Amino acid sequence: VTPQEDIVPCEASGQYLWIQTLGRGYVQMCEVEIYPLESSLCDEGTTCDPNTVCTRPNGVDECSDCISGTYVVGGSCEEIPNLARSCGPSGDTACFATQSSQEGGFEASRAVDGSTNRDIWGGSCMLTVADSSPFWVTDLGSVKTISSLRVYFRDSYQSRMAGFQVLLSSTPDRNDAVSCYSAPLGVAPPVEAEVECDAPGRYLWIVSPGAFVQVCEVEVFPPPSAVCLSDMQCPSNSTCTRTADGHTCSCLPGFTGFVDDGSATGTCVPLPNLARSCGIGGSEDCPATQSSQEGGFEASRAVDGS
Repeated sequence: VTPQEDIVPCEASGQYLWIQTLGRGYVQMCEVEIYPLESSLCDEGTTCDPNTVCTRPNGVDECSDCISGTYVVGGSCEEIPNLARSCGPSGDTACFATQSSQEGGFEASRAVDGSTNRDIWGGSCMLTVADSSPFWVTDLGSVKTISSLRVYFRDSYQSRMAGFQVLLSSTPDRNDAVSCYSAPLGVAPPVEAEVECDAPGRYLWIVSPGAFVQVCEVEVFPPPSAVCLSDMQCPSNSTCTRTADGHTCSCLPGFTGFVDDGSATGTCVPLPNLARSCGIGGSEDCPATQSSQEGGFEASRAVDGS
């Protein structure tokens, strides 16, 4: 039974405060009172930059470093961009997404529509039909350096996503994808999951060992060091890193080539695979052998490019 008056501890920073119920139902209340930490009570004349917090740790007003989810650039704190919604010519639209199958109108684009509503009937969740190998994937537009994800799952049937994985690839072929995160098997994930995924990739996959994939929103974040100002552009297959003097562009792992200082005229080309660079023209599979062979599983299959 919910008490008529409740005190809820919530030690965090934020601009918007939400009250919601899990699943379908009602929200009803008569008053909400919100209190700061005593140590954050600064004098009325003290002002801090946006995305910082004023505190009084020793009775003296101090402005904090940038709060979580922001980074320092140009002397101010800016929000870290969500790469899943940084596509298009202006870098401000949702990236393309698709999925292995679709249940009703629960399409892939709903997981990058900017809404974190976790009610499956709220018009902002994707859902596959029962499948032997279900997946959801988004194309970030080019290979990006990724640091973490925030995944909002459906607020019911969460056990369907137990053991989910996050994969990254530079091509749209799932066979080329490598895992950067695996959730514990047999444990339902939280409705809002913070996922560490420190790797480069263009295509980001969410797969499930079960029969369904159901996700309401996926937010993809780069490391703060990779966030450059909007007018600092780097070529495809490279990453931008902020420095004290501005920024530098560098090729991602697996690519090589000259990269300029940001005019996007340089190129990063894939490094050659030496195991498939044999023969007169350097374009044939290299000979391979093995200690023994089971059936038709010969050594050459390990250098066939698949």
